[in-house]
Amino acid sequence: MAVPESLRHLVLQCAHDNCLSGHSGFKKTLSNVQAYFSWPGLSNDVRCYTRSCHVCQVRPRVRSDRPAPFQPVTLVEIPFQRVIIDIVGPLPVSQNRYEYILTLVDLSTRWAEGVPLRHISAKDVAQSLFDLFCRLGFPCEI
Repeated sequence: MAVPESLRHLVLQCAHDNCLSGHSGFKKTLSNVQAYFSWPGLSNDVRCYTRSCHVCQVRPRVRSDRPAPFQPVTLVEIPFQRVIIDIVGPLPVSQNRYEYILTLVDLSTRWAEGVPLRHISAKDVAQSLFDLFCRLGFPCEI
């Protein structure tokens, strides 16, 4: 579908800046746009847009030429003995001004918990973890 010039910036924004797109690079963004749209100079527009993205410029590039080697994972049989904790974000700010999600996944049961956070300060994260651990029990391994 040919896109009028007035809407091209919006298409590029959705294909690159959207939280599901993850600020992907030139090739991935071009592939996403070409799957549904077309216009003269599309490749050049995508290249200019991805190079001028402020978020991509300030974020450090993570490159790995070799994939990490596989390692055996030990089976965990006791619930909440071993948990995985991570922080997702920044996400689009919610109505209550939450921008991050603290996630906890139990390796035994695959139980997942998510706690919304406004900031990722040590104090906020520690308080949220303490609240989770008081409710679920303290894990032996994180």
